Order: sequence, then structure tokens, then C-alpha cells
Amino acid sequence: MDLLLLNSDPLIALVILLSFTIAFLRGKLHANMYLLFWIGVFLGLCWELPLFLMGNNPEGIPPYKLLAPFPIHPQLQWISHSLWDGGLFMAGIALIKLSCPTPVFKKFSFRELGVFILFGIASALLLEVLGSFGIWEYIPNWWNPELFKVNGRSITALAPLTWMVVPTIFYLICLKLYPHAHDS
Repeated sequence: MDLLLLNSDPLIALVILLSFTIAFLRGKLHANMYLLFWIGVFLGLCWELPLFLMGNNPEGIPPYKLLAPFPIHPQLQWISHSLWDGGLFMAGIALIKLSCPTPVFKKFSFRELGVFILFGIASALLLEVLGSFGIWEYIPNWWNPELFKVNGRSITALAPLTWMVVPTIFYLICLKLYPHAHDS
């Protein structure tokens, strides 16, 4: 299972990128929705790149360790994971559209924000649990405490805490951009 998960990581990132780009180029995705995807990718870069750099710093306290080598060039790991983040943010938009009263993103709604945050935390925990099957393990320390173990590997607070905070930023951006994606 770990080999399948490991090899699917960059492949899924590529599918996410191509799906949004082709939909935009074919006129099936409004420019603001495509922009929201790229904002999600950028927000993902804000934590994926530092994590990657810290994880490859033998002199510091790495936040995680890879249990298997990344299947393509290691420098592409943070790009791949940032594309995943962009896709997860867009999945959060879709989930809000499905679960909240319409119109969505017209004004601040604790319900919409709550859906984003709960989806973010759930997806972060799911990905960390999947990663524990031989792909990576977060290393507990004072700034990243262990929440629980799966397969004898630590699931820590860093990813779920990130997905408690960053969706709030993305949600506020959605309030500005999303309504204009549906004006025409």
C-alpha cells in the first residue's frame, strides 16, 4: 500500500493541475475560480516549502522524516504538495456549495467557515494517517506535539493546526473573489 500511495502523490498533483488548467482554458471554469485555485496553491507553498526545507536540514530539528524516497526529483515534493493544497481548498469550496444554504460566499458565515475548517482538519488528519503507512512521519517536539499514533507512527498537531488557521484566510479571499465568478 505504501508504494501505491507514494507513487500516486505526484500523479494526483499533476491531475489536479491539469484538471483546473484545462477546465479554465476550455471556458468551463471562471477566471476567479482558477485564481482561487492558484491562491490555494500559494497558501500551500507558505507551509510546504518551509516544511520541506526544515525536513532536509540535518542541523536543525526536522518536523518530519521521509520513510521512503519521493518517487520523482525531491525538489518537486513541495510543489506537488502545494498543488494538492490548491485542490483541497477547491474541494472545500465544493463542499460548502453542497452543504450550506445558497447563495454562498456572499457575506461572512460562521457555517461556511466552519465547513472549511472541519474539512481542512479532517483532510489533514486523513493524509497524515495515510502517510503513516510508510511514506512519512512527523516528529513530535515542543512545537508539534503528538496527538496519537497510527501504525506505531506519530500523528502530530502541526497539519491539523495549519488547516485550522489557513482556511480562514482562504475563506476571506473567497468572499471577495467567489461572487464575481458568478456575475455573468
